[in-house]
Amino acid sequence: MSNLSRNQGPSVLVVDDHRISREYTVAALREIAGSVKQAVSAEEALQTALLFLPDLICMDIDLAGASGLELIERIRQRWPLGTPHPRVFVLSAEQPSPEQLRLAATDVEQFLLKPVGPQQLRAILAPATATAAPRGPVEPDPELRRLFRQELRHRLDELDRCVSTGNLAAASTLLHQLIASSAICRERELEPGMRGMLSACREKSGPARLARSYYSLWVKARYYLDSAPAGASA
Repeated sequence: MSNLSRNQGPSVLVVDDHRISREYTVAALREIAGSVKQAVSAEEALQTALLFLPDLICMDIDLAGASGLELIERIRQRWPLGTPHPRVFVLSAEQPSPEQLRLAATDVEQFLLKPVGPQQLRAILAPATATAAPRGPVEPDPELRRLFRQELRHRLDELDRCVSTGNLAAASTLLHQLIASSAICRERELEPGMRGMLSACREKSGPARLARSYYSLWVKARYYLDSAPAGASA
């Protein structure tokens, strides 16, 4: 039997190790879902899922030290017999690769590009939320924007270390999270530079292209941080 709360909304588990993405998704779901829990790691997600038995799981595709797709399989293998399996949606800042689509074919209902707002979530939670009143676009919470500036300032230093040491895999992970954050906070002017550098890292471009991509992103990010209103940054 579906785990519906007194509000007649489905129960949802959000799994995401990226704070801004997780808090944004949880806040959006709490407008329309009956019960929402969250997990920040693969082990916490596995334990919570098997105790909570949610109707729906929103799973980040890239978790620290773990694959969201592999975690979905672990949850399904240990799911109690006789209990309906949850609907599973995968969250990602980028379009899934053909290999990811193949691996997720039998377990995942849909890939969702971050940010996933209340209207899109309301659509996938139907029919339980079909009678919920539609709302217009929600302005990003000022606290999320403050966290984004804090994250960007910190990540720029980390990105510099990754580029200088040639650790392009780590740089790609940082950029993946920053792309999600910039989209959630609607700071669209930074996103093209981030995506350009992410492409350079993943394609293992030569030093010249990598340097151009990094410098372009660094200039835009520094301008953005330096032009923050008083009291907006941490």
